[in-house]
Amino acid sequence: MWGLILKDIYTNKKTFIFSLLGTLFFSIPFFIPFGFGEIDTENNTAPEIIIHMLYIMAYFCIFIVWCDILLATLSNDEKPTWINYIVSSPIAVKGQVQSKYCEGLIISSMCFSWCYMITQVGMAINNLETSHIDVAMNLMFILLFIYAIEIPFAVRFGSKHGNNIKFIFGMILMIAFLIYMLYGKDVESSLEKIWDMMLNNKFSDTTIFLISLFPYIVGILYYVSYRISCKLYLKGAERFE
Repeated sequence: MWGLILKDIYTNKKTFIFSLLGTLFFSIPFFIPFGFGEIDTENNTAPEIIIHMLYIMAYFCIFIVWCDILLATLSNDEKPTWINYIVSSPIAVKGQVQSKYCEGLIISSMCFSWCYMITQVGMAINNLETSHIDVAMNLMFILLFIYAIEIPFAVRFGSKHGNNIKFIFGMILMIAFLIYMLYGKDVESSLEKIWDMMLNNKFSDTTIFLISLFPYIVGILYYVSYRISCKLYLKGAERFE
């Protein structure tokens, strides 16, 4: 299995390099000493809030950079010769699928670890007392959730269709957000409440309970997704016969 992971890194080295460069680019704000002035008491805004908002947006960008990496590795494996080799080798289908899910775990964990490290650097440079690394932790589980949804589709119908599923899902969310922005009531106050909750951790008990359950739900979904992908792999391979 580890050989397959190394194979994916080598055959997709350009994609990995661009993803690493994108990660470094979006990490730049954490290494900048912003040097804000005094707190604006008149408007009741602190310079730390601006820094935290910038850091949270950087978290989102870093995780988005790594969203498509697994589909890239699956796309390279959609060849009759490779599929025949996997089916006839001791690694078999289980090892092939297992390698993809392990890659998802490694990528999401490394993204979180990198976010944690640069957050500590940013806090030291700008003398911040608090961080919002919990946002990055939740993004790690969201990334695993995305992988759990898209891999079975990609295995069964091909990486292109798997990417289309994710695109449609993203478009639905975007359209729903735009409709809310255009026709929702008290949009500005709602967005301010969301930012306030994220920046000051003012979540209700129900929200905290649901957030605490999310990692367990993702873990179960990830395992179920793995089992489904193992069963669908050979059916998907029939497309290349």
